[in-house]
Amino acid sequence: MTAASHTIALLVNPTAGKGRAARVVADVTERLRQGGANVTILVGADAEDAQALARQAVVDGVDALVALGGDGMVHLALNVVAGTRTPLGIIPAGTGNDLANTLRLPAKNPTAAARLPPPGDLPWPLTSGRRDFLLIAAK
Repeated sequence: MTAASHTIALLVNPTAGKGRAARVVADVTERLRQGGANVTILVGADAEDAQALARQAVVDGVDALVALGGDGMVHLALNVVAGTRTPLGIIPAGTGNDLANTLRLPAKNPTAAARLPPPGDLPWPLTSGRRDFLLIAAK
């Protein structure tokens, strides 16, 4: 799979980071598209709706589900991709961004975090349990 063939569902929590995710979604989307991705933006009316939109995107065969928001959005997205072969991307735009900080993602610059991995270097799929939450990953 080449970068040009990535189809990404960008799951956005517009209220994350006191509106920060909403303010950066256009720049993040442009950065992903510059990397060759076809991006579909998903914004739910509430958490349940967002999860349903993300599930449908995964069923439809997106190459990756990318969460733009904080730890809560990552939690929601993680539970969607768990048990599938769809990788999860994280673009931090929340207030705490605990997981992003632990993973040393650029938590203060969502646009910098919006870069595609090299072709063939997508992360491994999550295959555990029915409901997963990953908050702190430490060395």
